[in-house]
Amino acid sequence: MAVPGRALWSALFDDATSARLVRLLDDSVLDATVELGEGLAGLPVELLRLPDGRLLATVPGVRLSRRLAGVERAATPPLAGPLKILAAVAAPTETRTANAPLDVEAEMQSLLDAVTDLEGGAGAQVRILKVASQDEIGRPLAADQDHVLHLSAHGSPTVSS
Repeated sequence: MAVPGRALWSALFDDATSARLVRLLDDSVLDATVELGEGLAGLPVELLRLPDGRLLATVPGVRLSRRLAGVERAATPPLAGPLKILAAVAAPTETRTANAPLDVEAEMQSLLDAVTDLEGGAGAQVRILKVASQDEIGRPLAADQDHVLHLSAHGSPTVSS
């Protein structure tokens, strides 16, 4: 995930803008807000890596949020750290799909590896659901707040498996 995060940073910011943003993040004594704009809503800005490799979302004082266009309710207040991830992996039986089987163990190991060495040593709390049905995902989401819902599954626009 670090490679795409660095590539996205380079694609979004020229050298001068990048340098100014890094200075703002590192040197600001006041709470500063940098809004990336609605045009980036479809991009995985949560992956952004600064030129020195730091994950933007873990830099002290940085908050990333998304708002759906047309949603008028108040934003949910920021959730304190450490980073909380709810992971759900749906792996259908090989006979129900023409897709290659999903390697659940490798998928979860990749997620754990991605958060092991987060900035500041705080790491992350990862809860892995054994069943990834809508009901099984809905229960923990209703009972607690998480920063991230990580979904990995086979499916199509009309069918999930």
